[in-house]
Amino acid sequence: MAGERPEESMALAVGHLRAGRWTEAAELLRALCRQADATAAARHQLGLAELQLGRTEAALAQLEQAAREAADPVLLKDLGNARGDAGDHQGAIDCYRRALDLDPDFFPAHANLATELLALGDTAGALEHYRRAVDLRPDIAQLHDNLGNALRVAGDPQAAAACHRKAIELLPDLASAHSNLGAALLAAGDLEGAISALRRALELAPGLPQAQHPLALAYLRAGRPREALPLLEEIIRREPGNRFFRLQLAETLESLHELARARTLAAELLAVTPGEPAAARLQARLLRREGRIGEAIALLEGMAEPDDDEAAAARHFELGMLYDRQDDADLAFAHLSRANAIRAPYANTAEAAHYLQGIEQLSAMITPERFAGWSRPETCGPCPVFILGFPRSGTTLLDQMLDAHPQLQVMEERNVLATLVAQVGALPGGYPDALDTLDEATVNALRDEYFRLAGKQLQLAPGRILVDKNPLHIVRTNLIQRLFPEAPIILSLRHPFDACLSNFMQDFELNNAMSHFVTLEGTAALYRAVMSLWQRFRVAFPQMRVHEVRYETLVEHTEETARGVLEFLGLPWHAGVLEHASHARSRTAINTPSYLQVTEGIYTRARYRWQRYARHLGPVIEMVGPLARDFGYATELPATGDTAEHSQ
Repeated sequence: MAGERPEESMALAVGHLRAGRWTEAAELLRALCRQADATAAARHQLGLAELQLGRTEAALAQLEQAAREAADPVLLKDLGNARGDAGDHQGAIDCYRRALDLDPDFFPAHANLATELLALGDTAGALEHYRRAVDLRPDIAQLHDNLGNALRVAGDPQAAAACHRKAIELLPDLASAHSNLGAALLAAGDLEGAISALRRALELAPGLPQAQHPLALAYLRAGRPREALPLLEEIIRREPGNRFFRLQLAETLESLHELARARTLAAELLAVTPGEPAAARLQARLLRREGRIGEAIALLEGMAEPDDDEAAAARHFELGMLYDRQDDADLAFAHLSRANAIRAPYANTAEAAHYLQGIEQLSAMITPERFAGWSRPETCGPCPVFILGFPRSGTTLLDQMLDAHPQLQVMEERNVLATLVAQVGALPGGYPDALDTLDEATVNALRDEYFRLAGKQLQLAPGRILVDKNPLHIVRTNLIQRLFPEAPIILSLRHPFDACLSNFMQDFELNNAMSHFVTLEGTAALYRAVMSLWQRFRVAFPQMRVHEVRYETLVEHTEETARGVLEFLGLPWHAGVLEHASHARSRTAINTPSYLQVTEGIYTRARYRWQRYARHLGPVIEMVGPLARDFGYATELPATGDTAEHSQ
């Protein structure tokens, strides 16, 4: 204002800035900065005001000039912020480093430098400076939250979660800390923990995208698509151009059997980007579900091979399934082989070899004499039922039937026993040797831990018997017998050649077990190791309660087989188990590759499928043939071409 001294004008301008009156502040500060004796402090404050008014170039000019006139870490931090906002990230980094040269303990410069380094991919540098900022100001929740984000990027979600929890301890209503905690727990595989944290974030900040996006994914991974659906729909309403979540919505609708809506979304995606691999694959799968096999083949054959290996492999897997439905075994096998060849470089061969070696080493340790001294718990509490077998042996069909019984509740393919293996492994002697010396208190504690972990995977219903369905937990039979020697075990068997072929046909996530399925030789080697181990378990635990269910009998004589299972479990007959297809469609999700099949109803087209592929199955027939005969299955093609029956 006219007549005011510069210091008075400066004080008034600062007051305007603090009150958010940016225009008034800028007018006063521009007048000050036009004077010959304008100070760096005035230029600094004018730069901040211009930033608030959206005049980035003018702001940078004032801040740059001020930085040339004064060595001030706060000024350099603000200039770094302005450069970063303008897209000059290296310039921002230079400013923060200059600020730290002046004051090595200036925590905002450490924090902001870390943010820029993280954005540029220098995770190690970001961690260094976030940690320094936290050391300097451990009372600031946002610093802990930011450090957690960097740790998650660095691949340490457990440490990240600890940082986010510290931020929440300091500031319980910090929505970003809850959403970031959820993202860290999601990365760590703690789905229920992630869901709880993300829901809290949305309570604090409704509609927060950083919480909605991961919560939708957490629900999907947890097998809860009905809860994911409204989130996905809201995300698409807000972000109509988000193709990733539009595809997630379409696939979720398919899993919930809302096929018309799924088809519409897939068609919209293909209309915008013709030949888009994921949308085309979904459309083909929907056509397959409707029996329109020729149209599905034409769609996929008419698209170019995707550049992305994952998408290319998925295309060939779907074509393999489609040609199989047309009874063209040669073309089907060619596509399946191509799909697995594309995926093979991504298989973790070292971990797969270690997994197989562990099974073989365990098998060599299994003798009746070793387990004769195992004590049985004097007091037994609740006991689960275990469905075991080799993957793709009918376990999903069986679990859908049992889940329809009002006294049973199925937990699908959760790694609860694997967690207990790790806990036993931490005991003296390690796993499996520590099982030999467990006392009753430890056994009971591990039994309780099993149910605690199961309760994190699904809401355990009072009065219902838990059915733990995870086929490859067959290799943990010794653990089951140590903790639950009274447990009923349902063994799912299928012709070994069919089981191996079916696994070769699946687009599994390539973990240490499923990595074997990218080759027929690897598939057969895993089958031989797993089922040979089972044979040794049967001899070593003669008192084991086992009921065999053969896939072939299950699909041919469904009611008789189901009655036998319920009788084995000591449960009354319930006709609902024969309505497994409608029950499967009503469930929130089926967490296996069999979800399409079990919603169709009983069919027999996959029964003895191997006979059509026999010319391609040389490694399987050679490696697994002896086990097939041990289990009572024929290994020669029938002379008349009729469907072969097992010898039992």
